[in-house]
Amino acid sequence: MRQDTPPVESEFLGLHAKTFVVDREVAYVGSHNFDPRSHEINTELGLLLESPGLAQSLAQRIESGMRGENSWRVDLDDLQECCLVSGQIPTSLPGGL
Repeated sequence: MRQDTPPVESEFLGLHAKTFVVDREVAYVGSHNFDPRSHEINTELGLLLESPGLAQSLAQRIESGMRGENSWRVDLDDLQECCLVSGQIPTSLPGGL
């Protein structure tokens, strides 16, 4: 580490992982981005686990995190400025999409 670079200090520390589940039978957990740069250059890794118990548990956590009340969406406030809105699921999208 360079001498002029102080260590990072934080009260919160988290890991950013890529996870997915296939048929509630197989789970993937890793740091690897699925693009050519990550594949050819970065030193990242992932685990592909054939574990129905783990896959089902992970699927439940993913589904829980994606529920509307746990999600945020970008909207416009009264001044037409971008803002984040929590816990609301629009019944239709702007422009009739």
